[in-house]
Amino acid sequence: MTLEEIAFFCQSCASKSPAIVLGSGASIPYGIKGMTELANWLVAEVTPQCEPETDAWTLVRTALANGDHLEQALENKALPETLVIQIVRRTWDFISLDDYILFKSAISGNTQFPLQELFAGLFRST
Repeated sequence: MTLEEIAFFCQSCASKSPAIVLGSGASIPYGIKGMTELANWLVAEVTPQCEPETDAWTLVRTALANGDHLEQALENKALPETLVIQIVRRTWDFISLDDYILFKSAISGNTQFPLQELFAGLFRST
């Protein structure tokens, strides 16, 4: 493939609205805590409010204590909606401060992201 053919292929791909998928680990270099810290936070902060929540949360905590990572511990569990709402809220409490600090740093120009170079390259016209 020639350089011209590669450039044409890349332009063709970009014109088809590609998706870039990042895992949660992509934020760790920027000070956003990871899943292990989140699991520990949730264990400490989630407070079941009724027996069904207590039973479901005990299953999650047991799975974590047995070495499952957070996604595994939450997977395939019949969690009451009220417990899910609390988990989501506590997760937001956990990440929002780190997220806000990074956001402020990014808009002030103090933090650069590798994806900026990728996007700049995608939209550079030749």
